[in-house]
Amino acid sequence: MEVGNLLNRNLAEKCQSTIPKISTLFNAFTEDRKVKEIQELNRMGFPLLYADSGALQIVTLGCEITPQIKDQIYRVQTNADFAFCFDEIPLKIVGDRSRNERSNVFNKVFDAEACGPCGEKTGQNIKEQVELFQKLGAKTKVILICHGNTLDDFLRYYDSIVSKLEDHDYQNIGGISIAKTSAGNQTREAIELVRVAK
Repeated sequence: MEVGNLLNRNLAEKCQSTIPKISTLFNAFTEDRKVKEIQELNRMGFPLLYADSGALQIVTLGCEITPQIKDQIYRVQTNADFAFCFDEIPLKIVGDRSRNERSNVFNKVFDAEACGPCGEKTGQNIKEQVELFQKLGAKTKVILICHGNTLDDFLRYYDSIVSKLEDHDYQNIGGISIAKTSAGNQTREAIELVRVAK
């Protein structure tokens, strides 16, 4: 029996209140040479494959996210069911820079004025991603990533994303991820994120 199916069956037996599914997330930047192994996961019964953009790893290595790198990553992402977008984060640096610049939130503050423009840039990235997926005939669906600090910020960011999309683009949109990067990690912020998602 395939590994994924075995895991799914065992989970279903032990988790009576849910309908669990095993899925796999791979990094389209750092694991681009493992496409054959990634495709093998489908044969093993893993029903859902998610592909991260790898933006954090690109920035951590001190590299620039260029149109060529994005194109290469989008092509790797076509091996997945769902692919995360290249998101622009509305934060400004207020302290010393670090090697893990994208993920370090201790030297940044939310920039409300950048919320709309960052959403527009993210929307343009998604538009390019979707266009390539459609050109290549990929069934991969993009997961939009939304940022903000309050409900209004998240809505402004989301509206800025969709201002760049057309009706036919939604064939390759698969969901929304509400990011906590600009919101914070405490209980109040967690409650706000649940409210935003609704």
